Amino acid sequence: MAKRRENGQWVDSIGFNRRDFIKISGLSTAALSLGIIPGCEEKLTVVNPVKYVPSNANGLNLNPFIFINSDGKVTLVSHRPDSGNGTFMAMAMLLAEELEADIDEVEVIPASANSELYGSQSTTSSKAVRRSWFSSRQIGAAAREMLITSAAQTWGVSIEECYALKGKVIHGPTQKEAHYGELVEIAKDLDPPENPALKSTEDFRIIGQSPKRIDIPSKINGSAIYGLDLRIDHMLYASIERSPVFHGKVKSFNADEVLSVPGVKNVVQTEMLVLKKVREGVAVVADNIWSALKGREVLKIEWENGDAESWNSSRVIEQYRKDAGSAGENYFKIGDFQKAFNSAKIKIEEEYQSPMLAHAAMEPLNVIADVQEDSCKVWGPIQTPNGVRQDLATFLDLPLENIQVHPTVI
Repeated sequence: MAKRRENGQWVDSIGFNRRDFIKISGLSTAALSLGIIPGCEEKLTVVNPVKYVPSNANGLNLNPFIFINSDGKVTLVSHRPDSGNGTFMAMAMLLAEELEADIDEVEVIPASANSELYGSQSTTSSKAVRRSWFSSRQIGAAAREMLITSAAQTWGVSIEECYALKGKVIHGPTQKEAHYGELVEIAKDLDPPENPALKSTEDFRIIGQSPKRIDIPSKINGSAIYGLDLRIDHMLYASIERSPVFHGKVKSFNADEVLSVPGVKNVVQTEMLVLKKVREGVAVVADNIWSALKGREVLKIEWENGDAESWNSSRVIEQYRKDAGSAGENYFKIGDFQKAFNSAKIKIEEEYQSPMLAHAAMEPLNVIADVQEDSCKVWGPIQTPNGVRQDLATFLDLPLENIQVHPTVI
């Protein structure tokens, strides 16, 4: 059971008991839930996934993208983590546009790692929107068509006479209307259309606009859940000192001295992969944050960094110039550059440089891991949930289905 800080108190965050399970089961039966076949993000086939539970039912989600409860409340699931780049908002806008939901009224929550239900879940290289452009819209469009069909059946009218707008289905000739919550009982039993019609760009009401960011209020008022905000039972804390250079190695460290600090339980040498090579470090493990930090202050490490310490921006640029003089590999080729260059009347050659920059977060990243003999649960600011899930399964030698990865706010 994980806990989070709320109004100065620790409360249950992820996990549920028998009473919650009964409550959740009741909510699920009145939901319209849609998912996708993974790997089909550019051309989507809509399928019926397992039922999904929104965050207002103890924060547990079981992986579809859209949930509508009987009150008409729309909860959208972002399968792409938000690293501060607005992905949550973008995913919500794509879904809400085609669903014809009111973007100011929807709730958006993160999806746990599950490649079978979501396909790619990474947010890297500015690809999240591009790779979800059609699939997210098709999911929203499928839900919209199912809700319109439900209304038409209820009213005994033609589907063509009905349209959706801001969370309601409206009958054009009579202007009779029903909000989505009144229609989900019928809609949830319909088969999703395989090729739902997408809106024309000129009909967009949300995409291309600048609605208020859904995630900003929680980040301002302190209710947003970061990795540092969670707690689990019998938890230990680790503060890690890593080599100051890539691929650095630990030669020795003063474990006995660190262990003498009150609260420190262990001192452990660590490894992490950086560009497919190992970067070593030392973790001070304690039963509270203060002891972990004090133990790290006492920690003295002798590093064996080799040639890595001599690398700097000047040396990198020098290596680039050297590499540029050798034949490269074509990623793809269109036309004949050399022929065009040789025949050009005017030739301009320029060199642009920028210093080496750290692609790193401004704040310390904190992850909570609950590792058992046959399972592992992780909560934290994770950009590639499925990659982390697979790495954990390999490292711990556990089946993938026994690994849970829950991204938090980054």
